[in-house]
Order: sequence, then C-alpha cells, then structure tokens
Amino acid sequence: MKLVNYDKNGRILGWYDDTIHKKLPTDVLEVEDEVWNEAISINANYIDIETKKVCVKDFRTPSEKEEDMYKAINKAILHMLDSECVKQGFTGDDKTRPYRAIANYVGYPNCFRDKAEKLGAWIADVFNTAESIKYKVEIGEISTPTVSQVLEMFPEFTEYKGE
Repeated sequence: MKLVNYDKNGRILGWYDDTIHKKLPTDVLEVEDEVWNEAISINANYIDIETKKVCVKDFRTPSEKEEDMYKAINKAILHMLDSECVKQGFTGDDKTRPYRAIANYVGYPNCFRDKAEKLGAWIADVFNTAESIKYKVEIGEISTPTVSQVLEMFPEFTEYKGE
C-alpha cells in the first residue's frame, strides 16, 4: 500500500510504501496506486486530505514570490547585458562580468573606445528602464511583469550602433 506523509496544510513531506518502509510517520494517508503515480509524474507537493487529489501548489508568500521574480528579472538582465557585450567582443575575466569590462575602454583614446561608449550608453539605458519599471510596479501603475515582458521593454543595442 502507498502512503503519503503531509503537514497540517496538506504539504507533502514524503511518500512511503509499507512493503519497503517498516517505520512510518504518524501523519500518513493511504492512497491508491493511481494517485501515487500521478503525484510522481507531476512532482506533486500538495494533497487535499479529503479528496486525495494531488497537485503542485506554490506555498511562497506574496512577498517571497515578488522577491523571487525580482531576482529572476535581475539575473535575466545581467545575462542579456553580458551576452551583448561578448557578442561585441568584450569578454571580461574570471572576476569581471563582460558588461563591466567595457569600463576599461572608455575615457581615453583606444581603438575600442567608440564601441565601449555605445555599449555603456545602452547599459545605462537598460538600468534606467529597469528602475522605471520597478518604480511603476511599486506605485501600482503596472503589475509585476514576467521576465520575458521585462526583457521586451528594453532598447536593443542596435539602436546605439550609429556612425
């Protein structure tokens, strides 16, 4: 027989099979093989104790969800900046992200200065746009966008390639 261990909120803590596990927790519920198979296939983390239905449920608080979204957005922005800089020939090193490597080429004469300054202007616009989006979310002007929605709001580097 298959058993599920759960907490008071229905959060699944573990699965057991009485043919394998000799010592079982006290809060277990017997489930049919079909329920167990479904739970395994969808990686269920929640069970409705009364109906024995399993599903995936997000147990994070609203503030945790918002914090995770901001982290994902920030990671995507940095990846976008690094990717464009590498594409333009600025790779950085083990300690410096590629988007920061351009700082080595602005402010004094060298053959990479123009491209580095254009990248720098683009990066500044991306960060300004990101701050603007965050402010609009904070004041309720817009809802928190997804990562892909945020990335679509940024200017493309091609706009900075002028002569």
